[in-house]
Amino acid sequence: AASKLAGRITRPRISLAGKVVLITGGSRGLGFALAEEFGRQGSRVALCARDAEELDTAVTTLRSRGVEAASFPCDVTVDAELDQLLAKVITHFGGVDVLVNDAGLIKIAPIEDMQHSDFDEAMKLMFWAPVNLTLKTLEHFRSKGSGAIVNIASVGGRVAIPHLLPYCCAKFALVGF
Repeated sequence: AASKLAGRITRPRISLAGKVVLITGGSRGLGFALAEEFGRQGSRVALCARDAEELDTAVTTLRSRGVEAASFPCDVTVDAELDQLLAKVITHFGGVDVLVNDAGLIKIAPIEDMQHSDFDEAMKLMFWAPVNLTLKTLEHFRSKGSGAIVNIASVGGRVAIPHLLPYCCAKFALVGF
């Protein structure tokens, strides 16, 4: 009954035209695909990743497809860099409307080959970075009166997948957040 009722609910389509979308992990993979789609919807895209060269290539590609995009190199696991990232994006675009926490890393190995540092790295990148950037971005959203946050998790955040334990632990935490 609930699914039938939910199927009848119509939600107003939200226009993304002109919105500024900040995407972590935006230089390749899902982050880049999201940047392309937001761009097709008319959004202005701020890409964040650690590799400045990859970011420049991604931005060049997006611009060649008519997307307004800019690169912002940043290691999202370093708290001080998050403040700088937000300040630079806000200065460049005038604000942020949507935050997409997509940065991620997968290490594949059996548990006996994993070290504490593998879990620590996964948690810093795929749990603490989204939490910290979200909390900082919320301040901006409150001051402007609007904003949206998208946290990219995965099936690995619902079901433990063999040989992906640090990834799954971080994604389970993100799902809880």
